[in-house]
Amino acid sequence: YRLLFLPRMESMLHNRTTSRDVQSLKLSQLFLSVPDYFIYSGIFIIMLILTAIYLISRKDVRRQLVLYSNMPFIGRYFKEVITSQLSRELGNLLLHGFSLQEALTILQTQRHQKFVALIAEDLLVQVKNGEILSVAVSRNDFLLKRFEQFVVHGEHSGMLGRELLI
Repeated sequence: YRLLFLPRMESMLHNRTTSRDVQSLKLSQLFLSVPDYFIYSGIFIIMLILTAIYLISRKDVRRQLVLYSNMPFIGRYFKEVITSQLSRELGNLLLHGFSLQEALTILQTQRHQKFVALIAEDLLVQVKNGEILSVAVSRNDFLLKRFEQFVVHGEHSGMLGRELLI
């Protein structure tokens, strides 16, 4: 339409030359260029996001964790994913007979989930200092606040591993 019809209409209107027709042609050209602006702005936003992800990935793990968890809209989802991964892995290890300190040490030393390893390291330090897991979880800013309720319920019932898998 833009390549064939509009140029032909433009040449026909220039032959007839009335100001109203020329204005309507200019308005049509403006409306036809709107999708281009959407495409260009979409490409720009995608490039901006990819650049931000690249720059964040070059930072250390703790800084990445802080940046991702504080991002608007993404931060909530990120905390849910991290909490779910930690809960599932820790619950499985506890159900298979590992003590809490052993399970946190295993999670700390694994290299597949670097954010889970960092949070497990923070939790392990607090647990070794004599804190119960629910207190250590409540002090961690990278986990969802409601996760502490699951941990407290599991500690009181004696079924922490199963509670973490729920």
